[in-house]
Amino acid sequence: MPRLSGVGWPRVLFFATLAVLAGCGLGCDTSGAAGGGVEPEITETAAEAEARAEAEALRLGDRSVPERERLSRVAGARLDGPGAAQVAAALHGLVWSDRHAVTVRAAAAGRLIEADADGFWAAANRWLGAVDDRRMVGVLAERAVAGGRAETLPAWVRRWARGDGGGGEAERSEYRVVEALAAEGVEATLTGLVRTGDGRTAAAAWTVWYRWRGEAAVRATLAGWTEQDNAAGPERPDLTADA
Repeated sequence: MPRLSGVGWPRVLFFATLAVLAGCGLGCDTSGAAGGGVEPEITETAAEAEARAEAEALRLGDRSVPERERLSRVAGARLDGPGAAQVAAALHGLVWSDRHAVTVRAAAAGRLIEADADGFWAAANRWLGAVDDRRMVGVLAERAVAGGRAETLPAWVRRWARGDGGGGEAERSEYRVVEALAAEGVEATLTGLVRTGDGRTAAAAWTVWYRWRGEAAVRATLAGWTEQDNAAGPERPDLTADA
């Protein structure tokens, strides 16, 4: 075999390989005979990436961002198409966290109610008791009454059981919701939940009823129940327990 002066065979093979690849163009399969090749990388679509970024921006809730800009972000949040679940979760994160301004939280609640009222109030049944800011409680109370959301009454009673309202019981937002939404009246709703609600709700209803009406009125009502009603009713819960 002729020997190329001054050029080693490894270098010849290297440059020959480059020449083959250059001439191959896009039509060659260079994945090798071992089979399989390289799996294509799965990437998100532009719409999904945009929705994810939007959700992340909302979720972070950067309080250094001017309120006007945050309100604009909430108003423009898209709750359809790819990434809608992420955006909805981010908005819920604003609504149920006391870290954020009430105006931003109220706007997020309005956006969620507009898109899926049933889903929003289902979440409220779980998270309403965690809302500490009385102003936000008032916002949600107005929304519940305006929407006629009577299914949220147990959640409102549980929230009412928290002794943080100040003033009289009838001045609380929770009282006004129950008064507006309960067809049978406030006291009948409370006693009904005492007798038929789940353990946590029954305890909360008892706490509210006893605190609002006083021991004498409660005892008078209990005395009027039949023995069957008394058997169906729960034991008097510990009033010091967290309802």
